[in-house]
Amino acid sequence: MTDYLVKSLACGGHLRAYAVDATETVREMQKRQDTWSAASAALGRSMVGTLLLATASLKGDEKMTVKINGNGPVGGIVVDGNSKGTVKGYVQNPHVHLPLNDKGKIDVRGAVGTEGFLAVTKDYGLKEPFTGQVPLVSGEIAEDLTRYYATSEQIPTVCALGVLVDKDLSILC
Repeated sequence: MTDYLVKSLACGGHLRAYAVDATETVREMQKRQDTWSAASAALGRSMVGTLLLATASLKGDEKMTVKINGNGPVGGIVVDGNSKGTVKGYVQNPHVHLPLNDKGKIDVRGAVGTEGFLAVTKDYGLKEPFTGQVPLVSGEIAEDLTRYYATSEQIPTVCALGVLVDKDLSILC
C-alpha cells in the first residue's frame, strides 16, 4: 500500500478536511534514522502534521520548515515539506524509548517536553520567508500544531495525529 492524501470541502467551501496515511514515509524514516519508539512517534507525527500543513496552505513551488524545540530527551525536530506532498524530517536524538504513559500509549509528551516552541517557516519564493512561532502547549504534536494554527494563522483547526509502533520498533501505521 502507498501513502495517500484525501481532501474534502463542505459548507460551501468554508469547512476543509484533510486526512493522510503516510505509513510508508514514516517507515522509511524509521529505517533510515534507526529511531526508537518515542522518537519514531514524535518525528512521525511531526512529518504527518507538516504534510497536512503544507498541502493545505502551500501552492506551486512553495515550501515550509517546521521546527519543534522542547525540553524533552528527543531534542530538536526539524521537518521540511512542500505543496507536492514531499516531506523529510530529522530528530536530534533518535534513540529515545520511554515507558508508556498513563493511557498505555507512547509518551510523546515526555519525549518532546512541555517547554519550548514550535516554529513554522513558509517560503513563498519571495525575498524573505515568513516565520510564525508559538510556545509548546503540551508536547503532543497535534495539540501544538492546533495552537499554531489558532495563534499564528488565525484559522480555527482541529488536528489529530498518530503513529503506531510495533514491539520490534517497526512502524505498523
